[in-house]
Amino acid sequence: AQHTVALRTPAGRPTLVVMPQAFAPTAPLTVPMAACGVAAPIAGGLHLAFGATADLAVEPAAMLAMILIGVGPMGLANVLWDHGVRLGDGRFLSTLAYLKPVLSTLLLVALGLAALTPHVLVGGGLILGGIALSAAGARTA
Repeated sequence: AQHTVALRTPAGRPTLVVMPQAFAPTAPLTVPMAACGVAAPIAGGLHLAFGATADLAVEPAAMLAMILIGVGPMGLANVLWDHGVRLGDGRFLSTLAYLKPVLSTLLLVALGLAALTPHVLVGGGLILGGIALSAAGARTA
């Protein structure tokens, strides 16, 4: 598999370089993970020191659940998104991004946690129509 990389020459002119996928220049995924691991405790500490926390009444078990969700599935999703943006097909990723609310709503309906109302159907139809228009425009361009 080949990978095309946009670079600038020393004179500032853009150029494209095609190289094997294995040599594509990407920062290790540990860099964004480490940045989040450093920034989160600092932000939390600043919030506890200077933020308005008087109305924050969260059970310790609920706080632990929120932390685990942030570190687990949400953290993994952000790492995978970063990896996909660097190495994946942008059109496919944008399609997935637009499909996410439709699929999550359908999952809630399937689990009986949401109702399939006309508003949900119209909203989902508009999103799917936008995806279809975008795909049709990409084929003709």
